[in-house]
Amino acid sequence: MVTTRGVDAPGPRALGVLDLDAIVDSTRCPVCRSLLAATTCGTCGADLTGAAARQVWDLSRQIVTAATERAAQVRVLGEEAAQRRAAQAAQAARAAAPAAPAAAPFPPSAPSVHGPSAPSPAGPAASVPPPTMPPFAPPVAGGQAPGRRQGLGVQGVLVGLGALLLAVAALVFLAFAWNAMGIGGRAAVVGGVTLAALAGAAALRPRLEATGEAVGALAAVLVLADVWAVRRTGLLGADDVDALLYSGTGLAVAALVLGGWALRWRVRAGSVVASLVLPVAALLLGLATTGPHVTARGLGLGLVLAVVTTAVRAALPGGWSAERVLLRLAAATGLLVLPVAA
Repeated sequence: MVTTRGVDAPGPRALGVLDLDAIVDSTRCPVCRSLLAATTCGTCGADLTGAAARQVWDLSRQIVTAATERAAQVRVLGEEAAQRRAAQAAQAARAAAPAAPAAAPFPPSAPSVHGPSAPSPAGPAASVPPPTMPPFAPPVAGGQAPGRRQGLGVQGVLVGLGALLLAVAALVFLAFAWNAMGIGGRAAVVGGVTLAALAGAAALRPRLEATGEAVGALAAVLVLADVWAVRRTGLLGADDVDALLYSGTGLAVAALVLGGWALRWRVRAGSVVASLVLPVAALLLGLATTGPHVTARGLGLGLVLAVVTTAVRAALPGGWSAERVLLRLAAATGLLVLPVAA
């Protein structure tokens, strides 16, 4: 551990204690110290592939090298000071020896006024070589050590199956137990379960990634089921709206909710579902377009979809490549299909 002090302010100012092993640990995020699963931190979103990340890594290696060399030179400085004190004490003892009484036939030897001198080093103290630094490279996939077995594992399979069974149970409940409840009970059950799933996934994602993503997938299914349930119950007159218009609008709202939730809490299940639902919503809105200049309206809707997907792609974290591909396909599909479908 190395204690560093600031130099930009008058007087010493403690900056903290550096763990030399921790600052060159490539399996953890240098910003939040979370275990890395990819080249982008899943907790704070730091992108570890850019120039800033490489500079942080180079500076970390320089800090370790400089701190190790400084510790070696401090040891040399201390040894030189000990030798100097021993030489001064010996010289003082030799100067005090003639002052003993000359009449004494056998003068007693002067007592030692200093402890045993430190042994002189055979040569200059060798500086301790700094630890060997690994070359800059992306962290090990999955955030595991190189020797640890990677893969989905039994735990991941069980978590995924559990989330799938919960989703099926929710859909069965909506399909068969729906008519046995009033509108208030239906809204309370569906809304409460959906909010609980969204909050649970957000809370689990930083600590238990696989479990958080599984619960996030369940939450995404429940949000889409809520879109269907609102029309089924006729809430706020939803059953009086044209089916295509309602479906397109409802899916667009669901995509916005899931996308914003995924960006805020880093739950990729929500971002993937939102990327899939957004072009479907645009297509349904295009099919619902009626009246004169339908083709022009479809083209305009396709342009709006392309602009929205481009803006969303720019806001995505660096490691979310699947969502970027889906949004590119959505933009291309909107420009090609919507004018024809409308």
